[in-house]
Amino acid sequence: MDRPAPAPAPRPAARAAVPSTDSVHEDPYFDIPASAYGDEGSHGADEVHIPHDVDVGVASGAAPQGQPPRKWEPKGDFKGKGGKGKWSGKGEWRRRDQDPTIGMPLELPPAPMNLAVRMLLLHGELWHQIGEQDLQLLHELPGEHGQLIAWLERFLVDNGPTPWAVLQVALQEADLMDLAQRVSGGPLTAPPGDEHLEAEFRETLRKLWIGKLQADADRIARSPQPDMARFQALQQQIRDLKTAL
Repeated sequence: MDRPAPAPAPRPAARAAVPSTDSVHEDPYFDIPASAYGDEGSHGADEVHIPHDVDVGVASGAAPQGQPPRKWEPKGDFKGKGGKGKWSGKGEWRRRDQDPTIGMPLELPPAPMNLAVRMLLLHGELWHQIGEQDLQLLHELPGEHGQLIAWLERFLVDNGPTPWAVLQVALQEADLMDLAQRVSGGPLTAPPGDEHLEAEFRETLRKLWIGKLQADADRIARSPQPDMARFQALQQQIRDLKTAL
């Protein structure tokens, strides 16, 4: 008499999929340079700060307590806008008086925008402080601010950091001096020495990051189906950045 075949062993329960911590696209928080939190002395320009006290669970991909900042990976194919050729004043940008929409330049506080552009015009050496994330943030400045940043980067790629006197001539030859003074908040003159320049520039970028995150959080809040995990993570990052001011 044939024996019945033994019943198959029960399969172990499948483990819930956990997104890889290497993926930046699943994280609820926004990649921000570690230097924006005031710790640029211990981290590279392209390392990101990971908030540890955001209650988003394991599935968020957030780093555990004590994990060092990971290297930033750009979202998409951003390569900057520094290229050769004369600036033509054309590009895909929106004026600041237009309503912002998803995927378009964000509305950021005017004063930090003016100050950031002004400092970069007068102090070319500050470009050495800018990592890829900060550069992308500057390129996303809306309207004329973003236009001038794109032109300025192209000029510096071709010529390197130059004294204000040289850049002033280049702006005049490109018929951009009026634009430069308009987006800088006033007349541009030879800058005096300032031992606190780098700290002031870092604080200005920090304010720009706060404005960007707040605009993103506001957009989520207006959504019919808001992503609350991301909203809470953005709010935590905003609080952390404000603490560093």
